[in-house]
Amino acid sequence: MLIEIRIGSGKWKLKNIMYNVRTKCRTGKTQKIPHLTLYGPFFANRFQLEKIKQTITSLCSNCSYFSFLVDDFTTKSSPKEKGWILAYKVIPSEVLEKFRKELSKELNK
Repeated sequence: MLIEIRIGSGKWKLKNIMYNVRTKCRTGKTQKIPHLTLYGPFFANRFQLEKIKQTITSLCSNCSYFSFLVDDFTTKSSPKEKGWILAYKVIPSEVLEKFRKELSKELNK
């Protein structure tokens, strides 16, 4: 399981970069959903899901939005998918960094 943020207004820019890389490198099928992983991967059973949702909701009540900068991108091999991942290098805001630390602290309990 992953906890992630789906990119909002800047999604088209990231998709455009992905398209250009895919075209220039002549790659095959790709997943086209830019996201920012906040926590994970981890395992949870269905009985833990409500507590996870409550934890996220509680932490989000202190934040109006999360900002970040995309600095560059890199590629990583994906053993599970037997392919490659295009990963963006993200510089998080202080608010986002604090949220990720608090989320990790709470979910590690």
